[in-house]
Amino acid sequence: MFKKAIKAVLCNMLAVIMVLSIALPASVSAISLNRTSFSITKGYATTLKVSGASGTVKWSSSDTAIATVSSKGKVVGKSAGTCYIYAKVSSSTLKCKVKVLYGRLSAADSSLEIESGDSDFVTITAKGSHALKVTSSDKTVATATWAGSFSGNDIDLKINAKKSGSAIIKVYFKYYTSIYKYIYVTVSGGEVTTTTTTPALTGTVSASVSAVSVEALGTSEFTVYSTVPKKLTYSFSDTTVATATEGTWMGNYVTVTVKGVKPGTTTLKIYRTDSSTIYTTVPVTVTGSVYYTVLTSAPAKSLSSDSVISYTAGSVTRYMLVPAGYDVAYTNSLFGASINAYNYYTVYSSAPSKLAYTDVVKTFNATVGYNNVTRYMLVPGTCDDVKYNTAVSAYTNAYEYYTIYNAVPVKKYTTDIVQNWTITDPTTKLSTTRYILLPYNYDTAKYDQIVAADKAANPSYDYYVAYSTYPTKLASTDGITFWTNSSGQRMYMLTPSNCDIVKRNDAIRKNTGTANYYAIYSTVPPVKATGDVVQTYNWLGYGTVYMLQPASPDTAKINQGLNGDIY
Repeated sequence: MFKKAIKAVLCNMLAVIMVLSIALPASVSAISLNRTSFSITKGYATTLKVSGASGTVKWSSSDTAIATVSSKGKVVGKSAGTCYIYAKVSSSTLKCKVKVLYGRLSAADSSLEIESGDSDFVTITAKGSHALKVTSSDKTVATATWAGSFSGNDIDLKINAKKSGSAIIKVYFKYYTSIYKYIYVTVSGGEVTTTTTTPALTGTVSASVSAVSVEALGTSEFTVYSTVPKKLTYSFSDTTVATATEGTWMGNYVTVTVKGVKPGTTTLKIYRTDSSTIYTTVPVTVTGSVYYTVLTSAPAKSLSSDSVISYTAGSVTRYMLVPAGYDVAYTNSLFGASINAYNYYTVYSSAPSKLAYTDVVKTFNATVGYNNVTRYMLVPGTCDDVKYNTAVSAYTNAYEYYTIYNAVPVKKYTTDIVQNWTITDPTTKLSTTRYILLPYNYDTAKYDQIVAADKAANPSYDYYVAYSTYPTKLASTDGITFWTNSSGQRMYMLTPSNCDIVKRNDAIRKNTGTANYYAIYSTVPPVKATGDVVQTYNWLGYGTVYMLQPASPDTAKINQGLNGDIY
């Protein structure tokens, strides 16, 4: 009886477990992408897939100038570079790193043996671009020319043997020289010279690269050719910077691996063990391994051409070591993503996160290397066009005529003109200089209109200037002088505590077009009526001043004018 009861309990438990298993929703399955990273050639496509997802997948690219993605996960390479593809499912976001290659090269044969005077053909496959170039390391031994035109992605390369010896044929992209393919050519035949004396050692040693750049602790491989195989040795001018390791020989060719030890420069000498006069040299540069790494403190430079840059968001500052010629938009994006903080009017290589709901992410096109790319800038809802234009032009180094900047623009031609003016914030009292680039024979009316519109949109005040609206004081001790002009309009003037009375009166006279009796001026005022006289005074150390007086002057008003009370 007891055994039957136990058996019944176990059966019930198993049934409950089966029901629960069936009732579990499909969404608890692990959501994943079929790939977390891949490389793709520009112009080609591949499709990403999400598994374990029951809802709609929303696809996006961190940089559509590099790679785009369709609503079905189809990724298309647009230009060389690296970006991320995101797949958002409900509250989960998956990402895949995509490296877009400018192109890929392959050769049907990597080495050839040709008789002197003969020719041979090698099929070259080029994906991504058909702009190719070809060179020979020794044109007296072998040359190469294109035979015909492309058939799909294939084209034939004709190699012509000239004389006995060895040469390296290099095929590479015209606009992206870092992608190349070597074809090693050995030419046999020709005249054989017989001599009864012991010949001097001859031959060559050559490398497939002219220089090597490698990161510390990283490696770089290249090929060395020697007319006498398996008799090479290696030495560095500075043995603390890098090391070299010889690989397996294939005929007269061997692969050499250089490993960076520490940042610095050195020269690798590769020479024959049976004759040190037969050699080649390869300059080696070892770079620091912390390039483009966001750090909390400023790093030391690896090379004199390096730069240490910083990025500040709020109270947080981060640092980065960068090589010469770095792209500031790329480093800004690395900084921003690292601390999840972005700045206004800063150029980024990928779309930044907004700081406020009303913010706007603007885009513009730029050329980096040989690639046309999209760049991004975060601006507030009330965008300052002058700041935006200045930031874009500073990045692209291209300035436009009749455009306002808050930094000195670069001239297009030596005859160009740069004008400037100043606006003052009435609240902060801070002055800002505005700049504009103009052609030599610029439109003065258009220029005046731009300046007037800018000043009107950014009201600022200065001393001894006539205003039709009540000006804001620049200091608490400032004074406000007002009068009515000939049109009956009330006018205002801002004056400092130590007001220059003559300068004030001259400015009012210029505004009204007429001089007042008993006011003092720096120049002779015109008479108003017959019998008027102009008196001169040596006024308070200012020098000679002039006062217009009627035929029967009032002594009290003369004194008022000399005290500065009449203007």
